[in-house]
Amino acid sequence: MAPKITTEPKLARKPALSAEAKAGMLLAFSLAVFLGFIFIAGSVQMFGHFREVGVLFNYVSGLEANSPVFYGGLEVGKVKKLSLMKTPEASKVRVTLSLPEEAVVHEDSQVYIEVLGFMGEKYIEITPGSTASPVLGPGKMLQGTDPVPLMEIVKDGRELLDEFNGIADSLENLVGKGDKIVGDNQQNLNEIFANLNESSKNLKEMTADLKTHPWKLLRKSEKKKKRFLIF
Repeated sequence: MAPKITTEPKLARKPALSAEAKAGMLLAFSLAVFLGFIFIAGSVQMFGHFREVGVLFNYVSGLEANSPVFYGGLEVGKVKKLSLMKTPEASKVRVTLSLPEEAVVHEDSQVYIEVLGFMGEKYIEITPGSTASPVLGPGKMLQGTDPVPLMEIVKDGRELLDEFNGIADSLENLVGKGDKIVGDNQQNLNEIFANLNESSKNLKEMTADLKTHPWKLLRKSEKKKKRFLIF
């Protein structure tokens, strides 16, 4: 009887990943890493030691929430929110800033709304203040410096242009009057210049004569002495 030959079943080979699948996995991994960096960057402020600082403005010039906050020229925080607040004087805009604890704010710190870059993005600039001033305590707020509205700048520019035009008109009138005065007295001016020219010519001739005959000057001096003796 012939021996029974058995064959072991071959393991099925897994199909190799296609180039499209590999590219998809690489893209997914890159996207996950990118989102992770974004989450970590956002978590710095979320889980760090930050505090809120309130600032009052009469005019905020389009400032929005999440606008950057600069402390001494360094970006350190964000604008958390904006809201209206009624004060004894009038309603004002309260801007709540989120700042790290390392950014020490004093009661004399100055707060400005500035423009960042060519696109005109608004941001908050806050100065550290002086160490002689007390540190801003909880619940206290700063009074911000209001930005100048654009229409007011345009208005001031127009007023300055009007003043410049007025000065130009005055100068033009003055030049016109000067030309008229010169024209009316042209003959007198010509005579004056002619007399000055003649006097200069005579003085030049007299100086040359005295250089050639210096004894004439001595004779004139002796005549003057005799005249004084007679008197």
